Amino acid sequence: MKAHWVGMVALLAAPAFGADKPAVVISGVGEGRWAMKCEVLNDGGVKMVLLDRAIPTYNDPKLRRASCDYKVNAKTALTIAVSGAESCPFPIVPDGAACSLVAAPGARGTFKVPISKGR
Repeated sequence: MKAHWVGMVALLAAPAFGADKPAVVISGVGEGRWAMKCEVLNDGGVKMVLLDRAIPTYNDPKLRRASCDYKVNAKTALTIAVSGAESCPFPIVPDGAACSLVAAPGARGTFKVPISKGR
């Protein structure tokens, strides 16, 4: 019985498969209607992902490439955040701050998520 406990503890303490590479997370937070349409490439191929208030986050540990278009309603702003990417796709992010962009009401735009080739 003791051997089983030792094995279970070792299994629980071991890092998860693929844990050496963090998942890339793309998310949006905003009131009212907004949308992000992302073309993503991962091990399963290319697919389109739609983010909005109902599904505000895309999380992919196997992401190889992403290109997103966003559209914000005319009355409220949208905060877009990216984590786990090779670098932040947004300009002017202060050192130590989260990688994010506050898109003004009525804004439209595009961004590409940089991913390392070793992923």
